[in-house]
Parts: sequence; structure tokens; C-alpha cells
Amino acid sequence: MRSPEPEHPVVHVTPSAWVTATDHGNVSVVAMGGEIDIATAPLLQRQLATLLGNGRHRLVIDVSAVTFCDSTGLGVLIGAARALHLHGLRAHLTGLRPAMTRLFDVTGIAHAFTLHHDLATATATAATDRGPTTDR
Repeated sequence: MRSPEPEHPVVHVTPSAWVTATDHGNVSVVAMGGEIDIATAPLLQRQLATLLGNGRHRLVIDVSAVTFCDSTGLGVLIGAARALHLHGLRAHLTGLRPAMTRLFDVTGIAHAFTLHHDLATATATAATDRGPTTDR
């Protein structure tokens, strides 16, 4: 099955996933589509590590096109949240589908992120990040 076409330029792509990265002022948006699993999580991890390594610490992760996420994918997302926490910032997440919302609630990791309903709110909030909030 072919992944849907992303709205932003593709940075990394496999048959089952894609990752994009775009800058919105002082905020970087990383979007992923398809499956975040043991085979594709390294794509997301590399993109996040590159941004963080380049000093891009105001970050929104858009998972609206993610169709599946396993424990490896959760580990990558938590790792990003921890890295941002070291800089006094939060990882902003948008686009959680019901299955991922349940996964976040069941595993208890929802508290590690600032969750948003839409990308515009997420980027605006991340631009002036002052710590934990949620508009979910």
C-alpha cells in the first residue's frame, strides 16, 4: 500500500512511512505518515536528532498521518520529549488519532507532551513555549 502524499517536502521515505521537516519561524515541524515501528522509527529518530543537534528546540511533531505506532515509535517520541525537557521546553504533538490517543493514555506518556488538535495551534504555542499545557 502506498503512503499518502505529504504536504511538505519528503526528507526520508520508505515503502511504509515518510518523514518531513519544515521550519515555521522559530518552530520546526516534523511530520510522519504511515507506520512508526521498528523498521521506520529510525527515520523519525534521525530527523529529530538532526533538528535538536542543529539547535532547533522549539518542535512540533505532527502524527496526523500515522496509521500505526509500536513501542519503538513511542520510545523515539519519548526520547524527543526528554531531550527537549533538558532545554526547559516541551514536545508539542498534534494529530493524534483515536488509536494513538488510547496508546498514550494506556501507557501514561501523554503527560510528557503538550497535545494539540491542530497544527496552527501547536506551532503558535511552541513558538512561545513556557511549559506544560494541553488543548486536547
